[in-house]
Amino acid sequence: MIIIEAGGSSTQVCQILNGVPSSITTYTGISPSYMPKESIGIVLKQILKDQEPDTSLMYYGTGCRQASAKMIIRECIQSINDYTHIDIYSDLLAAARVTANRSNGQINILGTGAASCLYENKKIKQVYFNSGYLFGDYGSGFQLGQALLKAYFEDRLSPQIELAIQEFTGETKQTLVKKIYTHESTKQYIASFARCMYRLKNDPQVNELIQASFSKFIHQQIQLNTAYKNTAQYFVGSIAYFFQEELTQAMKTAELQIMDICRSPIEKLIEYHLT
Repeated sequence: MIIIEAGGSSTQVCQILNGVPSSITTYTGISPSYMPKESIGIVLKQILKDQEPDTSLMYYGTGCRQASAKMIIRECIQSINDYTHIDIYSDLLAAARVTANRSNGQINILGTGAASCLYENKKIKQVYFNSGYLFGDYGSGFQLGQALLKAYFEDRLSPQIELAIQEFTGETKQTLVKKIYTHESTKQYIASFARCMYRLKNDPQVNELIQASFSKFIHQQIQLNTAYKNTAQYFVGSIAYFFQEELTQAMKTAELQIMDICRSPIEKLIEYHLT
C-alpha cells in the first residue's frame, strides 16, 4: 500500500510492503484547487516512479473534499499506473483519523491553508465554509505571512522588527513587493513568512498579529459549529504545532481547550493503516 498525504506546501509519502513501512519521503505540495492538472500529474509521476510495484494506493489531500478534485487526482494516478485499489480522501479525514480517531470532535487544520469540520462516528459529518486564502484561511501560514507583510509594508512595525524582516528576505521593501507579485508560487511564498513570524513571535506587535489571526479562525470557523463549546477540539498542521502556545492562549480566551495537536498526519496515518 502506498500512502500519500498531500498538503499545499509539501507532500509526504510512505509505502507499506509486507507490513513494513518504508521511510517517509517528501515532495512538493499538491493542491487541485489551485494547480493545473498537468502540474499535479508531474508531481504524482515523480512520486509513483520512486515507489516499488504495488496494487493499493491511499491518497489524502487538500482540496479533495470536492468530487471534481478527487476525479482530477484519480485520473492523474490512473494515467501513471493501473492500481487495483485507489482511495482518495480529504485532508480533513486524515486529520480526524490521526487525532480523534474513533472519538467525536471538531477537526481543525492550520497549515499553509485552514479548514474545520465536525467528525462523528468515524465520518466527516459537516465541513464548515471557508472562503479560501483570498478571503479567509484565518490562522493559516498564508494568512499569518500576509498579516506580517501587510504590517511591514504599512510601516506599522518597530525598526528592529523591520530590520529582522529585511534580514530574513535579503530584500528592500520595493524589491520584496516586486518579488511577491512576480513569484511563480505567490501563495506558498507568502506562507513562508510564517517562519519569519515564528522567529519574531515574542515581540508584542507580532504577537498581537498572531493572536488576531487565531481569534478570527475561532470566530469564522470553530464557532460555525453551534455546539462548539461542548465539542472536543483537535488541531493538525505545522502552524498549529509551532504556534501552539499562541493558539492555546487564543482558545483559552474563547473559553476553549485543545484536546490534541498533530504536526503532520503521515506517521499516524501509517499506524492507522497498519492496524
